Amino acid sequence: MRDLLDGVLARDPYHWGVLHAAQQAAERDGDGARAEQFAARIAPLAEVRPVLTRLFSEDDDEREPALEQFRELAPPQRLLLARRLLVMAGQIAADVLGAAARVLLATGDSDALADLQAAAVGLQSPSEFAGQLAALREDGIVDLADPLLPTFQALLLRPESGGFFEDDWKEDLVEKLAPIAHEPVIFDWLLAALGEDSRHTLRDKILSKLFIAYNDNEVVARLSEGQAFRLVRVAARLGVKPAGAGDDDDGAFPAIHVYHAAGRVLFYFTNPGGLPAIAEVLAETSDQELLSNLYSGLAHIKTEDALGLLRSRLFVEQRQVWYLCNAVAETFDDDGHGEIMVELERTRSDHGANSYAVVFLDFESDTKKKPHSYVAALARAVLGWPEPGDPRARGQRKFLLMHAVRLGLESGDHELVRRAHAAAQAIAEPPFSNLSELHYERATDDPWQSFKAKDRKQLGRVLAGESEAPRKLARPQKKIGDDALAELAGVPIDRRFLTTPDGEVWFFDKQERLHVFDGQEVKAPGFEVVSDLDDLGTFLAGAERCDGRVVHWNASAGEFRDIVCYGDRVLVYEGVNNGRFTGHGIVADGRESAEALFRKLADHPAKDWFAAEPWYVPQRGGVLRTYYAPHAGEDDDKSEYVAELREGPEALAEVEARVLTLLKRPGARVACIEWTDDRRRPGDMGLLEYFEDRARDDERAPSWHLEAFAEFERLLAEWGWTAELHDLSVSRGAPPDEAAIARFAAAAGAEVPAKLREAWSHGPLAWQIGERGRAFLGPEEALARGPALTAAVEALAGKMRPADAEPLRAMMAGAQVVIEDAQQRPVVLFVPKSPQRKDGRVFVEYEVSEPPDDLWFEGSFEWFIAESLGRPFVAALGEACPDLRGLPYGARRHEGVVRRRYTQGGKFWEVVLDPRGAFVLTRSGKLGAAGSEKLRRLAGEDEARAVFDKMVKDKTSEGWKLAK
Repeated sequence: MRDLLDGVLARDPYHWGVLHAAQQAAERDGDGARAEQFAARIAPLAEVRPVLTRLFSEDDDEREPALEQFRELAPPQRLLLARRLLVMAGQIAADVLGAAARVLLATGDSDALADLQAAAVGLQSPSEFAGQLAALREDGIVDLADPLLPTFQALLLRPESGGFFEDDWKEDLVEKLAPIAHEPVIFDWLLAALGEDSRHTLRDKILSKLFIAYNDNEVVARLSEGQAFRLVRVAARLGVKPAGAGDDDDGAFPAIHVYHAAGRVLFYFTNPGGLPAIAEVLAETSDQELLSNLYSGLAHIKTEDALGLLRSRLFVEQRQVWYLCNAVAETFDDDGHGEIMVELERTRSDHGANSYAVVFLDFESDTKKKPHSYVAALARAVLGWPEPGDPRARGQRKFLLMHAVRLGLESGDHELVRRAHAAAQAIAEPPFSNLSELHYERATDDPWQSFKAKDRKQLGRVLAGESEAPRKLARPQKKIGDDALAELAGVPIDRRFLTTPDGEVWFFDKQERLHVFDGQEVKAPGFEVVSDLDDLGTFLAGAERCDGRVVHWNASAGEFRDIVCYGDRVLVYEGVNNGRFTGHGIVADGRESAEALFRKLADHPAKDWFAAEPWYVPQRGGVLRTYYAPHAGEDDDKSEYVAELREGPEALAEVEARVLTLLKRPGARVACIEWTDDRRRPGDMGLLEYFEDRARDDERAPSWHLEAFAEFERLLAEWGWTAELHDLSVSRGAPPDEAAIARFAAAAGAEVPAKLREAWSHGPLAWQIGERGRAFLGPEEALARGPALTAAVEALAGKMRPADAEPLRAMMAGAQVVIEDAQQRPVVLFVPKSPQRKDGRVFVEYEVSEPPDDLWFEGSFEWFIAESLGRPFVAALGEACPDLRGLPYGARRHEGVVRRRYTQGGKFWEVVLDPRGAFVLTRSGKLGAAGSEKLRRLAGEDEARAVFDKMVKDKTSEGWKLAK
């Protein structure tokens, strides 16, 4: 028996029952010394046993107080309980085990730390505990001597289950290794793990959480050259799609995740030390996905050597043409362009010239360059080379020359058009695009297939030499079509920019060059046009103020043109509301010239467009402008949002000054222009809609929300609706004095929150409409409700299990009613002992009639005034006076209003005409229901009557009957 007991205690030296059994056995055997030893071991355990018992609870609310007691134990008791919990690791909640781990780590006891590692590894399901351990290292493991490191490594090397997401808990632990992942011993350990084919989840997490150089991940940047080389080789091996995974499916779970992660490692690679390995892999592989990731990696490394290697692939790449050209386009600069042109001249490679032409033809948005001049340079180069003997090379050259002809027509480069056209026609083979034929494995589209009749006509004139000299009309014209303009200019028109009644036209060609037609001939503009507006800080460096802003919108307000003047500069942005847009800057010859250009643009909207205020679209909403305007050293994605609903010159001057301050920051640019319907002026809102909006603003103080009631009363009286609300009452009390507030605080056993004090500075307030009502109580009223609240808590507790009742009583001790309904039932409580009081969340909407499940505590008392006092008032208005529903802001009650109600088949249709307000309102739905409303605002009384009459006529013709 003795050996059996000792064997059990060797495995669990803190087992309460076995210790008692061993003590009793020793006493029976007459071994007093052994009995005393067991008694000495039992005594300290007895002190912590009550806490231990509560820590076993599965209820989070019960366990949290026990955890607090655990943390407050004396150090020896805390350590004893922690070691006891560790032995029971598989039987307790993860948060309890995490608390025990904190205690053990604080001691630095090597035996305890070894036990911690053994316990962690021995858990059948360590996912939750792994999360607790990871939380102990908020900033990651920063020291190789960290006592948790061996435990992390042991957990990560646990055999994997292979189930779907079952091993994802390893992610948290892997992330914590980031600060030391570059240390040789850790890096070697990580690469060894990557080499084990049985550890798919671990490999995925190591690759995706440590070695993808994305956002703020700096691990790859810290690697040595040798480490970077080794990582590229490993990622390249893993970055080839595993057997069993087809081209269009990911059927090889979980290995497919390793493949994707390895690909992203290479895609975002930034360490130049990996260049030799990338060069080796490029020379070895023909795998398209691997090639695409390597090309992107070179673009991310961005060193001259990396970009040189990337550009050199234009001359040899036969498969992954898309990603190669995309990467070259994204890293394009004029210096690199010059190097490629020199290499093309040296090699005279039609393959290289073709791929480089693709960079400009298919990736214009990435190069941010119009292709015309670059393709022209390529065409002039190949025109000086000998004719190739290889049929593919001839097709590659023809493709380039045909595009040179097309773009030359757009740019007016007629000499090149004639040379390139003749050379292209002399090649018998069809055009060959590397992108189409090698990458997509499809036939190349004919570059001239897109020519329209007018393009072919223009080509014929160019080839015949008939369009060399610019033309001038014999006399000025006030109207001219695009075809005639194109013929005058010698280039196709991309889009008009301005058309004035006196015949002046500004238009862009396909190269985004601006031309000006003065009514008689096309000329270059008398001002500078800037298309690259990615650094408004430089462009507006000398601007002192905004000298004017106008916004044009199309009829549906779906497209805009934003025109603004700053000194001698004008900015014009045009595009889609909350969508893509383009911008141009105009540099005039002085402030007066800029003002004249601004007025010309502002005063002449396009056909069917309208001019609106700078910061508001009528009947739509306020304009929101988003700017990328980081301070020096800030994140490039720093966004600033600017909106302004106020009217008047002072408000406009203030907001424009704020915008100019943002735009003058280095690198500032406009990111988005849009109107939004959640920013509307009262005149564009419904009456009750405005009341509901006025009732809540999360940026405002509680007293602001209470002040809304005075505005509601004033507007209802001003518009004549008070007579319809004869049972409406709003009462107010005086702000409480400090003595009353002190009594409230004493009863609550806690300080009064600042936001409740701020609300009381306005004074208590109550409203009632019929049987409905709410009241914000002062401290004396709240104290008077105390006995009833206590009784309600006790009544509820009496219906609950004792284990649930006690926490309820503890939580509600000192609670006070701060908002109640018309029947004096609690609506919002101040709960000083809220479970979230540490975060300041001490207010809750709770009527104390049901158990407190899923209560939502908040610290923002203004939210409760809005949602539990203000908005219920607005809802009650609509129920007490249905005529208010759907009316526009400012709608007055007067004798001239016409109301008619029709019914048919269990449904109703009601129409309201207000000639004075020039609107027609309809309400419709099932009989007995509130239905839905639709408002139409009209231009005047006559139009409103006409719409009303037509609606009534249409309904009656459909069989609707006038209700009695």
